[in-house]
Amino acid sequence: MTTQKRKQLFINKRMQTKYVVQTLILLLVYTAFFICLLLAPYISSVLSGIPLQDQAQIARMLMNMHNSSWPILAAMILLMSLGTIFMTHRIAGPVYRLKQILTDVSDGKLNVNLELREKDDLKDLAQHVNVLIDDLRGLVETLQGNDASLKQCLAELDNMPTSQNQTCEVIRNRLMTCREQSSKMLEKYRHTAL
Repeated sequence: MTTQKRKQLFINKRMQTKYVVQTLILLLVYTAFFICLLLAPYISSVLSGIPLQDQAQIARMLMNMHNSSWPILAAMILLMSLGTIFMTHRIAGPVYRLKQILTDVSDGKLNVNLELREKDDLKDLAQHVNVLIDDLRGLVETLQGNDASLKQCLAELDNMPTSQNQTCEVIRNRLMTCREQSSKMLEKYRHTAL
């Protein structure tokens, strides 16, 4: 595994922004619920018929709590947002890398492997993708070997005396069709060194 660091904080902006917004909404709902629970006793005592002096003291306590809690809540929301970005980075990065590798493989480049950082998620998926790429390499090697054998057989048939019967021509046509199909499949992988 490589230990390279990614330079971008947002790898997949759409996905990461979605999770940041969801986290922020959850935090805001939690904060509103928490504040309601925290302030409910004070507000109910102000609304009940307690003396004005006690209400003033409760109001001062509420103002002090209000002044001290909002900066802390804002800092927590900011920290949680940053934490969410870093957490989604561990998923968005591997997904981005997976897309790159699959694009390379679909372009015929089989000399690639999906390598992720030590703390990235989706390592089991990366292993399966690497096994798939290895299997494709083996398939291409087999096809290349078969293509070479077909080419050699066709060359031998071409060198046979023309006086031989029509059987050679039938075999030659079948081999030629096989080779054309094989060559067509291998065309994508011609530039790949295995």
